[in-house]
Amino acid sequence: MNARGFDVGANFQRALPGDGILFWFISTPAVQVNGLAVAQMVAPFPTEAEAQRGASLLNERYPGNNCWVGRGEYEPRYATTDRLMRGAQRARADLAGLLAGIERRA
Repeated sequence: MNARGFDVGANFQRALPGDGILFWFISTPAVQVNGLAVAQMVAPFPTEAEAQRGASLLNERYPGNNCWVGRGEYEPRYATTDRLMRGAQRARADLAGLLAGIERRA
């Protein structure tokens, strides 16, 4: 991993050659909306540490929140460096919005 974001090189976490690029996400607890349980997934984060820090910040900001961190995988055809970097910037902005209490974007 490089310090700036996702490393899509040979050293990135892959189970087998040809597998997708792994990413980390934060999931918020589900809330009832019109009778349905709805949770928000904030993603992608390039490292587990960054996602864990975000979840910790949300749990501190909203005690009892119990956000958790998970891992997902992009298919190789979607795992381009520019797409991952744009996604990471959007995830950081979404996290900042949640921390500030701003309603999520449409």
